[in-house]
Amino acid sequence: MKKIKIILNSVLSLCIIVSALFVPHTVCSAKEAPSFEPLVYPESAVTDFSKEMLDRVSTGADYISNCGYDESGLYMSPYWSCKISGKDVPVYAVMSYDEDVNRGVLQSIVTIFVEDFADGIDIRLDSVSQIDSAVILPSRLGVFADVKDNSVSFTATKTGAYTCLINGDSLSDAVTVFVKEYTDENAEIDEYKERYGEDRVKVFPAGFYETEYIDTSDCDVIYFCRGSYVSAKHVYDVRSDEDAVALSANKAFIDIYSRENFVIDGSGTLDFNRLDRKERRPVNISLSKNCSLSGLTFINPSDWTVTVYATSDSTINDFAIFGYRTNSDAINICGCENMKITDCFARNGDDCFSVKTTNADFDARNITFENCIGWSNKCRCFGITGEVYAPIENITFTDCDVLYRNATWDNNKVASLTVTVETGGAPINNVLFEDIEIYRDDGRAFYCTVNNGIENCKISGIVFKNVTYTSAERSKIATRQSFESGAEEFNAFIYRVLRFFLPSLEENFSHLISGNNDVEVKLENVVANGKKMNRFNLNFNVETAGNENISF
Repeated sequence: MKKIKIILNSVLSLCIIVSALFVPHTVCSAKEAPSFEPLVYPESAVTDFSKEMLDRVSTGADYISNCGYDESGLYMSPYWSCKISGKDVPVYAVMSYDEDVNRGVLQSIVTIFVEDFADGIDIRLDSVSQIDSAVILPSRLGVFADVKDNSVSFTATKTGAYTCLINGDSLSDAVTVFVKEYTDENAEIDEYKERYGEDRVKVFPAGFYETEYIDTSDCDVIYFCRGSYVSAKHVYDVRSDEDAVALSANKAFIDIYSRENFVIDGSGTLDFNRLDRKERRPVNISLSKNCSLSGLTFINPSDWTVTVYATSDSTINDFAIFGYRTNSDAINICGCENMKITDCFARNGDDCFSVKTTNADFDARNITFENCIGWSNKCRCFGITGEVYAPIENITFTDCDVLYRNATWDNNKVASLTVTVETGGAPINNVLFEDIEIYRDDGRAFYCTVNNGIENCKISGIVFKNVTYTSAERSKIATRQSFESGAEEFNAFIYRVLRFFLPSLEENFSHLISGNNDVEVKLENVVANGKKMNRFNLNFNVETAGNENISF
């Protein structure tokens, strides 16, 4: 009897094994595809692309090279197609610039809104060209490209801007996938109406709009829904500085003046391709408080894109800015206090994320840029970038990335990270660049200096901490932008030798350095081209001149 029971159990076990091989097993089924919604623009917003359009773009600062065109600045990408979890998703493109070829290139864009990542969202990008290599940036996203034939695949496990460069970091066919969190727009709009009043909330539903500017006087909230596309109307021809000055008093396309608790929200796109250079600024916020701006995408800005002046306790979040024109700075924070700028992306034709004091009336202090991505092919990415007419202090750039910067037209003026005084000369104190990776810079990675002709300028408490970079040129820390004569350069050398051997007598020979500027910088865990920087290899990695004080 016992033998029979053993035989029956063996037969039963064999049947279970066979059943597992041939019967569908629900426990081991494929993972459920995450729910997402692709961004789809109205057809009227898309312009037919031709290769001749690339020749319109140049490095020139003249008004003809930077004029507007009577069309939208959005195209269907001719280079890429995309599948996400097996579903076709549209790939759009906007115009950018590549200094290496001094002409236009396309930046391709995919945007999706994800409800639940589950185990991640699978993204496949298919190119019209053979792909030999690919990289997904920034590296802090922890994503690696899987290359097969002419496709790149990767899995996104969190929100962010995933940029793919192929074939030796080609700038001609870059593509960025924006993975954003899905929100219930109707619920958000209802909440704003309940808080501010139904008549104080202006809503742009999905669709194409064309307008000279957006009036902010009749609302406290502007909500741009997914798929809304607003094109700025061209009204004034600008062909010279005189034309631009005559229009400088015009309101910005969105002008927020002397307001409190003003809100811009949603996921809309503003297109300035039709405007001439300096015809109208895209967004201007001034003398305001407790404002919140988020979710906008800007195409081909005609001037400084987002300018915040004399404003406090406000935030900017999740802006994406694409353009190529001279003076199309992304976000300039001018004479403001207690500001926070987070999760923004900029590939534009001038500086990306800057702090300034454009006149002596308002200081700048307590400003933080966090988790932002800068990509400038014409100028600088992060820092204090020129106008310093009033004191600047307590500025932080943290958890940020530079993807690629190949502007090398003047290595005494431009770098990825900068503290530069070009006009003014007011003191700068406590500026922190922390946890930043510069994937590639064809010029200088960082730069801290004072322009010639400025005297008695004090720059102190500048810290580069946990900064990793690859660059072609040495960085620069100097009390002067450059020497005007060989005699000045010789005197500076003598000064540095005497200061080294006779530090207690430094003030006795400070007259050798013209200008009497001070620059104080600390380098803490800075890795330059694969090697940690220290006082022994400093001269191999940093160009110095004058009486700057560098510590580790």
